[in-house]
Amino acid sequence: MFRKVMLLVIAMLMLSSASYAAIEQTGLMEKTEVQGAFAYLDVADISATLLALRAGKFVTPNLEVTLGFMWGSIEDLDILGVAPEVAYHFISENTTNIVPYVGVGWWYFDISNGGSFDDNGFDFFAGAKFFMDGDYNTSNHAVFAEYRYMNDVVDENVSVLMVGITNFF
Repeated sequence: MFRKVMLLVIAMLMLSSASYAAIEQTGLMEKTEVQGAFAYLDVADISATLLALRAGKFVTPNLEVTLGFMWGSIEDLDILGVAPEVAYHFISENTTNIVPYVGVGWWYFDISNGGSFDDNGFDFFAGAKFFMDGDYNTSNHAVFAEYRYMNDVVDENVSVLMVGITNFF
């Protein structure tokens, strides 16, 4: 457990130090983002569609800190998940309306089926935001697609595909 937490802390420090090198760029700096998405989950022999909601704040032109929620039902299980995450957006002077990103987080899940149990695990993700009405500097709306890999949740490795919309304030 300590090893996993240290890995997350080191990854967050590396991402934040890399983003400070680009602090002169304006980009998405100080913007707040709210996302809504459908998540297609595949674990063992079970697949399901869940709903996801995420809110984030850009603390540098490239680095966003977020809090994500995921909920839904899989067969006879009700699932509620929450995760603090950090994402690095690859923005440069050549970026227009497509912004790729990578990130890492730590998920906590409450799973119930009459009784209740919980689990947690690391989350690694990569995706792209497609800005609809201009480039990333001028547009406040985007759609996104993302792949997530959750490590050792309910003793399984979980693959998740997410698609959704995002709004910037």
